[in-house]
Amino acid sequence: MKKPKYGKGENPPAPPKAKAKAKANMASYHLSVKVGAKGKALPHANYIAREGDYKTRQGEKLEATEHGNMPEWAKENPGLFWQCADQYERKNGSTYREIEIALPRELTPEQRKDLVKEFVDQELGNKHAYTWAIHTPKASIEGGEQPHAHIMFSERTQDGINRSPDQFFKRYNSKNPDRGGCQKSNTAKTAEQRRTELTALRERFANLQNRHLEKNGHESRVDHRSNADRGIAQQPEKHLGWKGSKNPQFKDLILEYRESMKSLNAYVHYLPKHLDKLDKEQPQQQIQGEAEQAKVTIARRILEEKLKAQNRSPEDIKQAIDQFDKAMQDPRNVEKLPSAETKKAQEIKHQQHQSKGLER
Repeated sequence: MKKPKYGKGENPPAPPKAKAKAKANMASYHLSVKVGAKGKALPHANYIAREGDYKTRQGEKLEATEHGNMPEWAKENPGLFWQCADQYERKNGSTYREIEIALPRELTPEQRKDLVKEFVDQELGNKHAYTWAIHTPKASIEGGEQPHAHIMFSERTQDGINRSPDQFFKRYNSKNPDRGGCQKSNTAKTAEQRRTELTALRERFANLQNRHLEKNGHESRVDHRSNADRGIAQQPEKHLGWKGSKNPQFKDLILEYRESMKSLNAYVHYLPKHLDKLDKEQPQQQIQGEAEQAKVTIARRILEEKLKAQNRSPEDIKQAIDQFDKAMQDPRNVEKLPSAETKKAQEIKHQQHQSKGLER
C-alpha cells in the first residue's frame, strides 16, 4: 500500500514517550589517527605529558603517562627524542603519528592504564619510540568523566643499530643500513592500504577493549563499526571537543543539534513501526468502509423504490435523494442506518411485496 502522505505544514504523529529508564554508563568507542609535521613533535609531547609550558597550565586532568622504546641517547629524556625529531627530520617529513582512543568510564584508572599498555605493546612492540598519556576531563555537557589516551610514536623502525640523533632521522639506506637512518614503517602505501589498515586497527582495539571490559566484570561492549555499517539509521552525535566547550555560542549550537537529532532518531525508530501498523489496520478499515458504503447504497435504493411506488415525480425523487446523500456525509447518520444485511432483507421484502401487488 502507499504510505500516508502528510500535508504541507503537517507532521507525522509523534512517537510515544518511553518510560524513564535507569541511566547506565555505556562503553563508548573512538579511535582516530593523526600525523604530526616537523616542528610539532616536542610541543605535542609536552602537551600530552603536561611537561614544559604545559606543566602548570590548567586543562584536562593527567591520569597517567609513560614512554618507551627510546634509543640510548634518549632513554631517560623522551623530550630530547621529540626535539631531535623536529630538528633532524626532513623539511616535509612527519615527526610522529598519534593514535587517540576513548577509554571506558567503567574501568578504574589502573585498569585503563593496563588497557593502554597492552594496546601499545600489541601495536608498537619494541620497534617504535613512543610517549603516551591518559587524560580524564569532565564532559562539558553531561559532567561525567571522558577518559581518553594520546599515543604518539615515531614511524622510524628501530633495527638494533646504534645511531646518533642526527643519523637516526636520516633517509634509510637499504644497501648499507648502518650508514643511513632508521626506516619509516608507513611509506610507499596507497590510500586504500592505509584505509584497510586503519579499519583493522579499529577492530583490534575494539576487541581488546571488550576483553578488558569482560575481564573486569562489565557487561557493556563496544563496536568499532559505524552506525551505517551496523544497519542502524541513527545519526552519530557531533563531538563538542575541549575548545568547543569553551565557546558558549558553539556549545549552544551543538546542544540544539543534539536535541534535534534525538527527535529525528526517535522518528526514525518509530515511523517504520507506525507505518507497519497502518498497513495492518488498512484492510480492516477498508472492509469497514465498504460495509458503510453498502449500507448507504442499499438505503438509497430502498428510498428511491419507495418514492417511485408512491408515484412521486422525478423532481421530487431527485430532491429527496440529494437530501439523503447530503445527510449521509455526516458519519453519525451513517452509523444510525441498519446493517447492510438488514437493509438487504428489507429490500428483498419490499421487492416481494411489489411482486404480490402486481399479481393481484
